[in-house]
Amino acid sequence: MAVAQTTTTRMVRPPPPPPRRPPPGASSRKPPPPPPPPRGPPQKSTPPPPPPNNNSRMPGNNNNAPKRPPPPPPPPKQGLKRKESPTSNAAASADNRKRQRSEKVSIRAPVVMRDVDVFEKKGKVGEGTYGSVFAGKDKKSGDIVALKRINTAQEENGFPITALREVKILKALHHVNIVNLKEIVTSKGA
Repeated sequence: MAVAQTTTTRMVRPPPPPPRRPPPGASSRKPPPPPPPPRGPPQKSTPPPPPPNNNSRMPGNNNNAPKRPPPPPPPPKQGLKRKESPTSNAAASADNRKRQRSEKVSIRAPVVMRDVDVFEKKGKVGEGTYGSVFAGKDKKSGDIVALKRINTAQEENGFPITALREVKILKALHHVNIVNLKEIVTSKGA
């Protein structure tokens, strides 16, 4: 009869390597000693988990990336008319001429800027780098308004660009907390 023999093997950690000696002429400072080996039974070593895949949006790596819908088609171009080719029929070109004549063309009269004298100045509200603000009253309608006089003396090239920006922004803004720009008035230079 045969007897089976079993052998058990124990994993033993090898001793740490001997400390390295500095070459001659190097500083005499000693490197810190290596950490002592852990005590206790040896543990199984498992490979570290793979890093998270943050490159899902990179081209060529669309494994888990959600599919995007295709972009919408561009809007149709309006206002552009095709030129008629010489081979088109005469009736179609006659209709186009009639349609062009029947379209209304509106021409606005130039806006006449009123003079600042149509307002009665009540008092000065404030002053800044670019101008002074006064309270005023429209003599015709009786509306209370704020009048801003823009300082053009410091500008070398005509009307200040900062004032143009301010007018453009105030024309576009309509909010309860922002003064509405009613009109721009002129005055004779002093």
